Amino acid sequence: AVFVKNPGLSVGVLTADCIPLILADPVQKTVCVVHAGRKGVFLNIVEKALARMNASKETAAVLGPFIRKCCYEVKDDVFENGFNDFKKYFNGGTLDIASAVIDQITSAGVLSKNIHDSGICTSCSVGEFFSHRREQGVAGRFMTGVCIK
Repeated sequence: AVFVKNPGLSVGVLTADCIPLILADPVQKTVCVVHAGRKGVFLNIVEKALARMNASKETAAVLGPFIRKCCYEVKDDVFENGFNDFKKYFNGGTLDIASAVIDQITSAGVLSKNIHDSGICTSCSVGEFFSHRREQGVAGRFMTGVCIK
């Protein structure tokens, strides 16, 4: 996660299936961009970023394009080593990582009306976005960024 309070300074993350998450707090006048991959989400990166921002309930959260539950196949061994709490997002061999991230955002006190999801699956969007899984590890990356004006 990268935080910015300075107007005019841009920050971004490179992804190809992980969730690029933008957090913008109009009260604290702070923005943050988070690279929310599975392991980071399992380690509560989103809640930690919001806490570090001292985020208000008015914080806006935007989920950019990432691999969705329609395409995100995992084995249940990913929940070993203390991540059993995330099994509730696992159904029929696919992982709904978006729900885990949204739950972390709302658990941190952000209003659900301030959460915006692009709805784009990187794996389904052939030719538009890179997908690490679809391209079997030989994929480029795209950048998601934010700037305070």
